[in-house]
Amino acid sequence: MKQPNKQIKVIEVIADSSLSGAPRHLLTLVNHLKKDFLIEVICPMGWLPDELKKIKIKCTIIEMGSLSDLKSVANLKQILNKSNADIVHFHGLRAGWLGLLAAKKLKAKKIYSEHLYTFDYHLKNSLREKIQINGLKKIIKSIDKIIVPSMAVEEFLVGRLNTPIEKIKLINNGLDDYKVENKVEKNKFGFIGSLNEQKGLTFLIAAVRILVRNYPNLSLEIVGNGPLRGQLEKESQDLSDNIKFIGAVELISPYLATYNFLVVPSLSESFGQVVLEAAIASRPVISSNAGALSEIVEDKKTGLLVPKGDSQALSDAIKSLLEKPDLAQEMGRGARKLYEKSFTADKMASEFKKLYLEIIKYNV
Repeated sequence: MKQPNKQIKVIEVIADSSLSGAPRHLLTLVNHLKKDFLIEVICPMGWLPDELKKIKIKCTIIEMGSLSDLKSVANLKQILNKSNADIVHFHGLRAGWLGLLAAKKLKAKKIYSEHLYTFDYHLKNSLREKIQINGLKKIIKSIDKIIVPSMAVEEFLVGRLNTPIEKIKLINNGLDDYKVENKVEKNKFGFIGSLNEQKGLTFLIAAVRILVRNYPNLSLEIVGNGPLRGQLEKESQDLSDNIKFIGAVELISPYLATYNFLVVPSLSESFGQVVLEAAIASRPVISSNAGALSEIVEDKKTGLLVPKGDSQALSDAIKSLLEKPDLAQEMGRGARKLYEKSFTADKMASEFKKLYLEIIKYNV
């Protein structure tokens, strides 16, 4: 590929700086692209700016509220107009909507990454969901390229929003490799993620309630935080000897090290980055078949797939791996091989590099 005569400037915009999937994905991406592009990030206060500082990525703090946050639009407009950016890449609906309002007259190429919506994803408030979908439609019309992490997201954009397929680019998420010690504890497994409606934790708690009849020493750790934590703790009070809420952590590897497997009971998932975390640690995943999860969990090879929202099926799958630890280890090795083949950070970054160069006409 022909290389540019000057360093291309890329501004990444995200409205979430928490420990969740999209900010972690962005951090991995910019860390790999900084050697090839001049990268800057715009994001709110939180975990992400501190991590960007560690890897010497310039970060501008802007708090981005609702889709009607005109103050954020004004702040973004001022920064983007002075940026001389070649590419502006928006991550997520809020950043996409506010950012594109601010970048209407910007000559830079505009890219949008959708990190959330699949046919399985719904909000409790149908009016709010309708507003978001309408906002997403307008983003699609004004963007040069849309990045999706999975076929599930692509199918939603094409099937529900009539997005032209040529406007979409599928690039799977990827993660850096790291070492995880093997400290597996008998009958122990875990959940890692945000404690929200989409993660299906009520069904996991119900599955544990079924299992403890025969596995009184069963141990589930729930790692993460979110709006449903109080409700879930109350819901599982009778299982306090078996279920432990850890809270949010920056490093999940010490927890993965002790698990026989990970459980991902999501009702919707646009990718499922935690599945890769488990694969790096050679741990299989028991997962629902929601959204993109069946794209990254190979049933009976790297884990087990069960119908979403089915506590009995979840219980049966957990029981099968508790009873067959050798099978769990074999699946874990398969998951590790799949990660190495398809989901490394280098592979992801290479795809983004190629896209960035192509979109500003540095073609082969």
